[in-house]
Amino acid sequence: MPIVKEPKRITRYRGDTTPLNRTVKVIATGAVQSLAGVTEIALTVRETTEDTTIMLDRRYTDGEITITSESGGTFQVTWNLDTMEALTPNERGYEYDIEITFADGVETVERGKFIVRADVTRPSA
Repeated sequence: MPIVKEPKRITRYRGDTTPLNRTVKVIATGAVQSLAGVTEIALTVRETTEDTTIMLDRRYTDGEITITSESGGTFQVTWNLDTMEALTPNERGYEYDIEITFADGVETVERGKFIVRADVTRPSA
């Protein structure tokens, strides 16, 4: 089942915690892909695709990603403040992908650049 994989861009300001929402669609038809029976969704960010150090890792099984509609193919990624503040701003972008484990295998459903912008306002202590 080929899923939409065209390169995308996620842009976040360092320290922002607004959730990221995504809908999974099939390439050939544009139809929504059901998430029924999914056992894992993972979003991973690395400096480069060859880098072994993970800068950011969010997972369904850790409660950091929530399926918001199985039949609608939607899920939400949440961020915590400490993790987002620890990211170094990089306008060129880091590499990320999102993989989903379906009953019949693992599929990379999205990949692209994860841009972290510097913020001006910081939370008060």
